[in-house]
Amino acid sequence: MKIKSQSLMVNISNNVVFEKAGISLKAIHQVIIYEGDEGEILNDFELIDYEDVTYLGMPIEGYKGVNKLRTQLKEWGINFDEMIEKAVEEIDFSRIINELKEKFKIIIS
Repeated sequence: MKIKSQSLMVNISNNVVFEKAGISLKAIHQVIIYEGDEGEILNDFELIDYEDVTYLGMPIEGYKGVNKLRTQLKEWGINFDEMIEKAVEEIDFSRIINELKEKFKIIIS
């Protein structure tokens, strides 16, 4: 059997703190490294989840708890998801992605 295509999937976790809003969490991104049709090494990158969410130092448990927090913040005019996306845009993932691409080249060679 010959494997015709391969990919490398990695989750990256970053602590994010919003001091003004009293929220902290781990933002989980998924990186997929794969070989394109012409042999080039490509990647996809996506925010997939949140973990260890706290509000004013109190843990927010599970999906229902986060959803309740999201709803409450929305009532106060704060978009939880938008706030997180803006914060993680400031994180430079290029070094990590380039390192993963180099490791992927070794894996597929």
